[in-house]
Amino acid sequence: MRPEDCKRYKDCSAQLCPMGTCSGSWYPEEDICESREFSYESWIRNQRKIARKTRDLDTYYTYKMLQQNCIIGKGISGLNPDNDYCEMKNDGDRWLKAHPEKQKLSETEIEIRKKRLSDYKRGLTPPENNQSAEENLT
Repeated sequence: MRPEDCKRYKDCSAQLCPMGTCSGSWYPEEDICESREFSYESWIRNQRKIARKTRDLDTYYTYKMLQQNCIIGKGISGLNPDNDYCEMKNDGDRWLKAHPEKQKLSETEIEIRKKRLSDYKRGLTPPENNQSAEENLT
C-alpha cells in the first residue's frame, strides 16, 4: 500500500507513516498516525506514550528506537539533533543499549504477582520484601 491510499492522507501530517517508508526521525511534539488500522502497531503506541510522558521535546526518535519494546517513563529522552551523523549513529546504538527490551515474566513470577494483587485487594498486608519468591506463594 502507498500513503496515498490512506483515507486520512490529505489531512495527515505524521512524520512517520506505516503505509510508507518508516525512515527519518520523529519529535514528540510532531503528529502521530491517527488511522485505527495501524493503532495496534507497537511503534505507534510507543510514540503516543513518549508524547505523553517525555519532558524533553527537543530530542528525536528513530523508527528503530520506537520499535524497541522498552519501559517508557517520564524521564525518557531521545537523541540530540545537534550531533553530527557519526555521533548520531553511535548515540542511537547507545540509546538502544540503555533501553533494553522488556523481559518476559516466568510462570512462577506471574503467579506470585497474582497472589500479591489478590492479597492486596482483600486488605491483607503485603509480604515482607526480604522473603523469596517461593515463600510468597505460600
